[in-house]
Amino acid sequence: MKGTTFPDATFDLVKPESMTDEQCYSLPAARGVDNNNMPYILTAFKPSKEDIDALNRGELLYLKVIGTQFAPVALFTLNEQGNANPE
Repeated sequence: MKGTTFPDATFDLVKPESMTDEQCYSLPAARGVDNNNMPYILTAFKPSKEDIDALNRGELLYLKVIGTQFAPVALFTLNEQGNANPE
């Protein structure tokens, strides 16, 4: 899966200078506040054909955070109306 731009993206999360382009890339993002008044940063990823095939087989979707701290996260898709699909 590769991070990609999306309509609400307004800035880039820039890769660390110490990392090569093969190790990391800058990621388009958007800032906002959700319905619970919680601030967030949103990014989007486009699954490859291989990712879609794996998900269709029921394989797990992994989230890897580099570092020693882990902030609350959410993974979701949107329905036809542009709303988050239920958990």
